[in-house]
Amino acid sequence: MEAHPSLLERIKAAFACVDTALDGLKGSLTRIAAVVLVVPSLATAGYQAYASLSGKPKTAAQADNQRLFVKYFNKQPLVTIPVTVKQERGAVQALFSVYDEGDVYVEYGQSTQWFPFPRPLAPPALPLALIGTAHAQAPAAPPAKLDAPRAAAQFQQSERMEDNYLLRTRRWDNGMVEDSRIDVRTGAIVEHRTRQEAPLKLEGEKSRVIGATQQPLQAIDLKRLRAARGKALEAEAGK
Repeated sequence: MEAHPSLLERIKAAFACVDTALDGLKGSLTRIAAVVLVVPSLATAGYQAYASLSGKPKTAAQADNQRLFVKYFNKQPLVTIPVTVKQERGAVQALFSVYDEGDVYVEYGQSTQWFPFPRPLAPPALPLALIGTAHAQAPAAPPAKLDAPRAAAQFQQSERMEDNYLLRTRRWDNGMVEDSRIDVRTGAIVEHRTRQEAPLKLEGEKSRVIGATQQPLQAIDLKRLRAARGKALEAEAGK
């Protein structure tokens, strides 16, 4: 006559099955986690290798360079402004070339970079709870405008880091204050606000050394420059 397992033995056997199942589940989860971590890394590395071999731009700055080099190929800038920067080791000239649509090409030392004419920063997003109310009660907000040129000649600047962002504040001597949030990895200004405060009181030469000095140039009027170039071409054709 066969002996039937006791209740305790059956409970032990059940727990052993559960342990075996849990061990298998842990192994599966470990393998899944490894795949989740490895696949994006492989994909990123693969894309970077492909971009390097195919010549595809890997950053926004590279994309701007590639697009604007093609756009202005064999075209002359409307104006080029040389700026000489001197220090103990010598002097280097930076060249700022402005093209038809306001795009700027900068040459400085062994580096060059295109800067497309900037679009206004989008206004801050409303909290989700207020979006419906805003649509129902408030008129549509006007498009964001670029800041007016700075009229002041001097500012004091302070900075602090927050995660991967540089928070910069500039206080101009006419009382205008600029707050900027800059992504230190890309250099992009992701947020920019201005406000008006009381003008700075800069007394004596010692206090004036603290702030940076801005040397403003005459505003570049693209419409006037295009018209002048058109007249010059007409005069040349008429000869």
